[in-house]
Formats: sequence, structure tokens, C-alpha cells
Amino acid sequence: MSTEESMRSQTKAQIGELVVAEYTTLRDEIVKRIEIQHQLISLALIAPGTVLAIGFQTSSASLMLVYPLLGMFLSAVWLSNSFAIYDIAAYLRSHIQPDMGEDHSIWRSQQSPHRDRVSCPTEKNTLGQSSLYPSWSSRLAETP
Repeated sequence: MSTEESMRSQTKAQIGELVVAEYTTLRDEIVKRIEIQHQLISLALIAPGTVLAIGFQTSSASLMLVYPLLGMFLSAVWLSNSFAIYDIAAYLRSHIQPDMGEDHSIWRSQQSPHRDRVSCPTEKNTLGQSSLYPSWSSRLAETP
């Protein structure tokens, strides 16, 4: 019997190590996606000056109209990263945290005990409007 118990405890320890490794990897992915969002914001702030400067130097009005398309693309990529961060956080909260328990030292649930979920940037605003992206706002109803 002691052999079975020792094997069970080793298996539990290995599963715990795997869960911690998964948690660490997912947290690193969240950090990387946040860094990408910051780079996108920097590009969105630098690009108008560059596009306008080149447009004025070449006296080309059509070149200056490139930025709205670029800005729309950058905002869509930023929002996509935001949803990925939201999904990863929801997975961590719903699948990994219950496996390890509330008292485990790696969980960051102590930062905001009054909230039971991560806020998403496209949640309904004070007027009850959801978002400019109706297909994405329907995803919010599906997530916990």
C-alpha cells in the first residue's frame, strides 16, 4: 500500500508542477501580448506624423488618407490582443486556479478581491451600448 501511496503523491506532485508551468507560460504570454499592445499604440502615435510629413512634402492628398486605414488595422490588432488576454485570464481563473486552490502562492486573485472576473475593454458602457464590433461583443456573453 505504501508503494501506491508514494506513486500517487509523486503523480500529484508532477501534475502540480505541470500546472505551475502552464500558469507561468500563460502569464508570460499575457505579458508579451501587453507589450505588443504598447508597441501598437506607439506605432499609432508615430505613424500620423510620418504619413502627414511625407504627404505634405510630396503634395499628395491621397497619401495622407492612408493613415485612417492603418489606424483601423492597428486598432483591430490591438483589440484582438485584448480579447486573447481576456480569454487567457478567464482560462487561468476557471481551469487552473480551481486545480491548485485559493491558498497557493502564485495566484494573483488578491489584487482585486471585489471583482469576480476580468473586465474587458468592450463591455457595455454607461449608456448600455456595447461595442462598435457587434460580432465580438456577442463573445462577451459567452465568457464567464
